[in-house]
Amino acid sequence: GSPPYEEFLTHLGWQVELSKHTGFRGGLHPLPNTYSIYYANELVEIMFHVATMIDGSNDEDRLRKKTRHIGNDEVQIIWTEHYHEYDRSTIATAFGDVLIVIHPLPNGLYRIKIDKTSQTTNFGPLFDGAIVDKLILPELVRATAINASRARRTTLNNHCEFYEERHRIINSIIHKHKRETTYEEFLAQSFTPLAAKTLDETPKPNSQIERRDQSSNAVNTTNSNVQIGSQRQRQPTRNFPFLTPNNNNNAPTPITRR
Repeated sequence: GSPPYEEFLTHLGWQVELSKHTGFRGGLHPLPNTYSIYYANELVEIMFHVATMIDGSNDEDRLRKKTRHIGNDEVQIIWTEHYHEYDRSTIATAFGDVLIVIHPLPNGLYRIKIDKTSQTTNFGPLFDGAIVDKLILPELVRATAINASRARRTTLNNHCEFYEERHRIINSIIHKHKRETTYEEFLAQSFTPLAAKTLDETPKPNSQIERRDQSSNAVNTTNSNVQIGSQRQRQPTRNFPFLTPNNNNNAPTPITRR
């Protein structure tokens, strides 16, 4: 592709090698030395079917793979540098409910055309006829593609929102993998796995009796009870007359000069 197209792909997601990629592959085969564009956050996981990156053993096989993957996508991102408008019949498919067409302009900006079926509800943030700078183009196109896919799926029968599906999966994990334990054991196994063994060990009583007599003190230790006593006689407390209050009423009153 052209340099602006390749730059757009580098900011649309991360280029990953399919044979080493452990996340969602979107139906792409993990062949060696094959790459695609991948993006994920805390809510979504996307594998883009990039026409210029889909490889095959020959031209016929490559065309078949492109038609199978891109033709079955509900949302298609089209990059066209032709001055004519993009024709929907270019890719003959029963899918492609939403087309996000990107037209590069001579002034460095990009014009967006949104082509959707009548059953698909409105979505954003991009809209038909929007003019976008290249610095924010990949992020806005990615967000619009995600919202377009969600808007398309709301028209399907037995549809549930992504947060409802996540709630169902979490409940399934809880019921299948729940194990009775205490809060203390859970923390011990989560942060310090070796400490879980020490929780089951009961402390043994200390039956050892240690006695030690010295000239100044005696220590008697029995079953972890420690008593400390002093054998030295306590000396009487010294009285300092100059620190005690004077209770003599006949004491002379000091005279001061003014």
